Amino acid sequence: MKEDRKNELEQIIISFDRIAFREPDAESRFSKEDFQKKYSQKMLFWIAAGKLDLKKIENTYNEDIRWELHEAVTTIYQSHMGSAIEWIGQLFARIDNNIVEYNPNLFRMNQRIQELRENRRILSEMESQLDAYMGQFETLMSWK
Repeated sequence: MKEDRKNELEQIIISFDRIAFREPDAESRFSKEDFQKKYSQKMLFWIAAGKLDLKKIENTYNEDIRWELHEAVTTIYQSHMGSAIEWIGQLFARIDNNIVEYNPNLFRMNQRIQELRENRRILSEMESQLDAYMGQFETLMSWK
């Protein structure tokens, strides 16, 4: 590939939009009021039962915090992973579109691929419609 083409691709990559991570709403994930209410109820239960074991309360509290943290980290990880995969796919699509313009054979092949994809999409829609019609036809035939 010529140097000017390489520089052009380099600029596409450098100037590509920054990745935008979708942040889950932390407030909806962990509600301080709900957490306090939960522990107030547990404390009342333990006091009423006459079994106020501070070590058990501490362990339960720590376990609940670990669980909430694990859930939050898992949610954020999945969200960020999805954002990254989507961003990488968009970057590759942009690079693919620009690379094929440099080679006439690749350009023609890419156009043909796009045409075939569109034809496949149309045929798939037609197949779905035919399946729906067959279902309606079978329903009408079973009625008699």
